[in-house]
Formats: sequence, C-alpha cells, structure tokens
Amino acid sequence: MDEVKGDEKRRAWGCGSCEGSLGNGGAPLCPSEMGYLTREEEEILLAMKEIKDRARFVLGKIRGLGEAQRMERGEGAQGSEFFRSQMEECMKELETLRTEWKLWEVKLEKAKARKMALLGHGPWEDVGD
Repeated sequence: MDEVKGDEKRRAWGCGSCEGSLGNGGAPLCPSEMGYLTREEEEILLAMKEIKDRARFVLGKIRGLGEAQRMERGEGAQGSEFFRSQMEECMKELETLRTEWKLWEVKLEKAKARKMALLGHGPWEDVGD
C-alpha cells in the first residue's frame, strides 16, 4: 500500500528520475522518497510546480489567441481590439506569475540554507526568515 502511495506521489511530481522505479518494487530513485528534501522544500517545490502549470496554461492561451487572430484578420477592428485586450491580460498574468516564481525561489534558497545549517554545513547568519 505504501508503495502505491509513493508511486502516486512520484507521478504527481512528474519526476523523470522516478519513472524507472514506478510500480516495480525497486528502490526509490526520487529525492523526495529518499528523504533528501525537507517538508518545507517539498511544499515550496509543489507551489512552484503549480505556478509553472498556470504559466503553461497562460502561454497556451496566448498561442491560441494568436492563432485565432490570424484566422480572423478580415473581421475588422472590433475583433482586433478584443484580441489585444485578451493578450494584455495574459501578459499581465504572466508577469504576476514571474514575480510569484521569484518570491518562491528566494524561499527555496532560504529553506536550503536552513537545512544545511541544521546539518552543520552552513552558517546560521545566511538562514534568515
């Protein structure tokens, strides 16, 4: 039962190194299964994965809008204004996602520094909040 939960976790992460051990009962290859990541790091990485998924969705929407705009070139200025406003909205969302990503990157670096300090491999001054 625990092996199935581990397989589900690895599939959810989409980790390439995990693919070789899914369902075969072999030793886990995923760092999260081997205990190299702290719970804090796992949570941060999951949040970053969600941001990446949202960004992929927005980029797909942008590609779709571009394709639809090319198909509707003969429709006139009203359609063009719609596409422009939708594109601006998507670009603003991408910028928001980039900002969120950068904040999570800082949190991840601090979590790594905290872990290394706890393991005795780094100074406490770099840990911060």
